[in-house]
Amino acid sequence: MPSKTLLLALVVILAARPSTQDPVFQVVKMGASEAPAVAKSVPGFSSIDCAMKCAEITGCFGFNWLQNLCGLFNISSYENAWTGCNNCDVFILPMPQKKRAANCTQSSTYSTTNHLSVCESAIDGNRSQLTALCSITQNGPNEWWEVELVNATWIKYVTIYNRQECCQEWLNKLSLQVDGVECNRVNLTVPFSIGNFSCNAFGSRVRVQSLVTNYLILCEVEVY
Repeated sequence: MPSKTLLLALVVILAARPSTQDPVFQVVKMGASEAPAVAKSVPGFSSIDCAMKCAEITGCFGFNWLQNLCGLFNISSYENAWTGCNNCDVFILPMPQKKRAANCTQSSTYSTTNHLSVCESAIDGNRSQLTALCSITQNGPNEWWEVELVNATWIKYVTIYNRQECCQEWLNKLSLQVDGVECNRVNLTVPFSIGNFSCNAFGSRVRVQSLVTNYLILCEVEVY
């Protein structure tokens, strides 16, 4: 049986290999007392085995490995409060880089006198979820918001910050588009506060379009 140190080294070697067939993970903590909340636990005889299993599951961002068990978690679990874990090793995929925005536009603007409701309020770097600091369209069918990136690039996912005071269900049904082509259709039954939505498309224009008749309120949109 290979030693634990050798197995950890092999995972790092996998991360350095250029083949797109291999899962790419990096060690963030060894022998940790805390780890991200686990979304799914599966048997795993080594950290490499866990890496392979995480790579096969959509939305899996990383794993902790302890006593032949892989604790798989998503990026939201990694970014939020961690839970207790007795001497486990934590691995993640390399953190994606946020894409730079050049400009934006939206289908309509809630108030021409309140400059905070303009499209730029969703790309100003302020993650506050107070409605007054969000971009807001008028109340209408299929309202949309769109950002143009500095250059065309591969877009892995989009993070959306919803308003916090009320009516979060207004973002339950969305169409995410890249250069006019839908990459994800969101159809939720439970509202979200901060949502990460996969896209996996190449382009320079990212659009968030409502699929209901209502205001479209986006407090911050980050493209990765």
